[in-house]
Amino acid sequence: MRSFFAFHQDAGIQHGFLHGLLWAREEVGNGVPVVKIAIARPAVKDARIVAEITDSGVQRIEGGRLIPVKQLEEKCLLDD
Repeated sequence: MRSFFAFHQDAGIQHGFLHGLLWAREEVGNGVPVVKIAIARPAVKDARIVAEITDSGVQRIEGGRLIPVKQLEEKCLLDD
């Protein structure tokens, strides 16, 4: 099962893709310029950025940058 992370410079959450997207839109509405969404697969040490959310909408990213999952887990709270 894949893990989804929605994050920006100061905060983030770990949840499903749609919940992360809603959280990202809320954060952008509160003044955050860019929120990124990354996906991590089990037993893989890096997550890939797959989307950026801004005022202008959602931008899908092909072949996005890799970020260590440990770094994202430290930043992103597990959202219930």
